[in-house]
Amino acid sequence: MKHPIVADRIDEHELKRQLKGVKICRISTVPFFMISQLKWQVEYLRDMGMKVVLVSSEGPEWSMINTGQGLSVKIINIPRSLKPWKDFIALIRLTQFFLIHRFDIAHSTTPKAGLLTALAAFISGIPIRLHTFTGQQWVTLKGLMRWSSRMDADDTSLPDRFQKQMAWLQQTMADICGGWVKLTGTWFHRVWRYYGSSDAIRLKLLFGSAFAHPTVMLRSSVAKANPYNEKAHYVEDYELWTRLAKLGVKMTNYPGVILRYRIHPCQVTAIRQKQQRENMVQIFQEYATSFLDGNLTNDPIYLLIADKQLGVNEADFYQAVAFMNRMVLRHGDPEGVV
Repeated sequence: MKHPIVADRIDEHELKRQLKGVKICRISTVPFFMISQLKWQVEYLRDMGMKVVLVSSEGPEWSMINTGQGLSVKIINIPRSLKPWKDFIALIRLTQFFLIHRFDIAHSTTPKAGLLTALAAFISGIPIRLHTFTGQQWVTLKGLMRWSSRMDADDTSLPDRFQKQMAWLQQTMADICGGWVKLTGTWFHRVWRYYGSSDAIRLKLLFGSAFAHPTVMLRSSVAKANPYNEKAHYVEDYELWTRLAKLGVKMTNYPGVILRYRIHPCQVTAIRQKQQRENMVQIFQEYATSFLDGNLTNDPIYLLIADKQLGVNEADFYQAVAFMNRMVLRHGDPEGVV
């Protein structure tokens, strides 16, 4: 196989041509993870022409996967807890399966599947071996590992991303650091820039997220004390940033591109817009209550501005301008956020 090289300006038709026939195996310990986290990804890979095989333990969740041409399932039971004999059997079965099918890529997630896949893929000679970390198991580590970093599986960090962010964190003494991203996977390749000062970020959070989620580095002690809220469906990151802002956590963004961010039709923002929007509005209200004074918080114009999808007539527009002027007088306008 000739591995595809995806340039910044490659279009989707060219990407599909390069990916056609590439054999990828996605492995997780339990099938629930396949459904809850990977279903849209693997179906997208199949639609792009890749030959996708899902490997995990038995479970009723498999009935929710639309198998067929280009997407299939293999049951290999992988214990979640430490069970040496059963783990060894799973390793043997996984290695045999890899040797038979000769995958181009093995991509694991969840801890036990990651360990067994790393061993089996190495033994069987799979050329590209990937693992995506999930959860926050590493947040209690010390020393150089006192920072937790985010990244999505289909984005690409620039080679010097972490060096730049660590230097910027030391300079700013912040607890959380994001950065700018360059969009890929679309016909336009713009750069998303984010505000750098903590004051500007707090103000920006009144109107939406102030970070590109995959770029974030977060002090591990802060992450451990403030986990994601699982009830904030599809806006877990935004809910966490507003919660940290209310606690006074110092925030910043590195003033430069540190990641290539891929836009594709299977993202949450593309397929769960209605529920995401409803949850965003709720967080707008909660955060505004703690940030703005009473007169501004209770002004219905605030939600009209924050929820950008609402219709605006001429009278609303002038009221919105007046509201923003009052907010600038009360809170200032760091970095021109308003």
